[in-house]
Formats: sequence, C-alpha cells, structure tokens
Amino acid sequence: MTVCLQLTGVVVSLLGWFSSVACCLLPLWKTILFSGQTLMMKQKMVEGLWISCNIPGPGKAICRTFGSNKELTLEVYAGRILMLITVTMALLGLFVNCLGSPCIVCVRSRELKPRFLTASGITFLVSGVAQLLAVSWPAYVMATDFHHPLVSEVLLISMGPCIYLGWLGGTLLLIGGALICCPCCSRRKSDYGGQYPASGRSSDIAGRNFV
Repeated sequence: MTVCLQLTGVVVSLLGWFSSVACCLLPLWKTILFSGQTLMMKQKMVEGLWISCNIPGPGKAICRTFGSNKELTLEVYAGRILMLITVTMALLGLFVNCLGSPCIVCVRSRELKPRFLTASGITFLVSGVAQLLAVSWPAYVMATDFHHPLVSEVLLISMGPCIYLGWLGGTLLLIGGALICCPCCSRRKSDYGGQYPASGRSSDIAGRNFV
C-alpha cells in the first residue's frame, strides 16, 4: 500500500511538473482583445512571461520577446522567478525521489531512503506553493484590471489558459508531495511509538528481577 501511494505521488508530481513547464513556456497568460466598431478592427494579443504575440487574423501570429528596455510589471518579474523555482524544485524532487526508490542501488542504506522520499515530498510541496503563487498574483491583477472603471470598453483583458494550467499544475504538485510524505510520516510515528512498549517491558522485567 505504501509503495502504491508513493508511486501515485511520483506520477501525479510528474504530471504537475509537465504542466509547470508548459505554463512557463507558452505565451498564454494574458489575453487582450481590441474591438472596434467594425469586425475588421478587432485584434487579439496574448502575452506570457517571456514573449508577446499579436494575432491579426486566424492562423497568423507576430511574436516578439520582451526586450531589456521594456518595462515589465512586478507580477511578471515575480512570475518569472517563481516559475523558475517551481520547475527547478520539482525536477530536484524527482531526482531525490529516484535516490530513495528501492530500485536504485547506489543508496543502500535503509535509513536514508525514507529520508530521501520525505525530502522529495517536501520539495514537491514547496514547488506547488510557488506555482500557485506565480499564477495567482497575475490572475488577481488581471481580474482587477477587468473591473477597473478607467479601462476602455474596446479593451478586453482576460486570463489565458496558462493561468488555469498553472493552478492545475500547482495542485498536482501539492497532491503528489502529500502522497509521498504521508507514508513516511506514518512510518516514523509507528517506529517512534513502538519504542515505548519495549522499554516498558524491559523496566518491568528489571523490576521483577530486582524483587
């Protein structure tokens, strides 16, 4: 049962890592629609953490990267840092989990393998929290801009698919980390609680011998 939970946690965390990588690379964080009085004036623009694309028509896209002279907002800077932390920490968690796997023979100590598994679960939890923060902050800013009274009626700002994909990836990382940590924590509690009956028996035996 413990092996099944840990294997499920690794699979779920791996899916969350793939979602985080896709969310970090795709320019679908923010969707801006410029709508004029005629259909010919409507244009769509999507932005991500690294590039922005102008879509003048179906099947056409003009993309450019954010230059150093472009003033990025604070949530974009924070999103970049948090997304890099998420991808790196999740990849590190997968590597540490491989070290704690019973199939890997490079670590032969039975005491170190549960510690590696616990460390990998904590790493996935941290990466999941960073992922949720990375997408929740821009989502809050976009929701505030959408309801702002100064925003023109011809400018429609909405959240892109990467925001929802980021929420999904962060949730998967949290679930995977929890599934990996739970068996290790329960095993430690059982080992810790099992020490006291043995000491109690030894004290009773010693008392009987003393009498």
